[in-house]
Amino acid sequence: MEKLELIPNESLGMFVLGDNIDKYLILPHTVDHMGCESLYSYDGYEFPEQYVSVWVENKKIDFIICDICCYWQNENLIGMTYDHFLSLIGGQCPDNEDICYVPVSRERGQNQKVYNFKSIGLQVWVWRNKIKTIIVSKETLEDE
Repeated sequence: MEKLELIPNESLGMFVLGDNIDKYLILPHTVDHMGCESLYSYDGYEFPEQYVSVWVENKKIDFIICDICCYWQNENLIGMTYDHFLSLIGGQCPDNEDICYVPVSRERGQNQKVYNFKSIGLQVWVWRNKIKTIIVSKETLEDE
């Protein structure tokens, strides 16, 4: 498995925020359109060999999602305790947090805590104090 290095507000492995998705379509992938009427409209691309999904709007990568490996400061964030992650970022507090239900099978799901760190462009999904998913995005002026 490729070691996917995170550069906050910029990239995860070969995938760069803001890049045109066409650059990556030579890789094996699947695509699915996601939308909610006039609220948002994204194309979701899954790259199974890279263990990454990206959400794309107008052919530009807006979000990079990973739940297998995401290396930052030589440590895999996936599976790391949330407390250890906070120490890696100098104890920075999240800008906001929420709880989202994530189905894991037909009969079961998890209430995961979702923490947003706008200054480093990360959304961290946590269950039982372990990081399950990282979503990488860019800090924008609209977020401030």
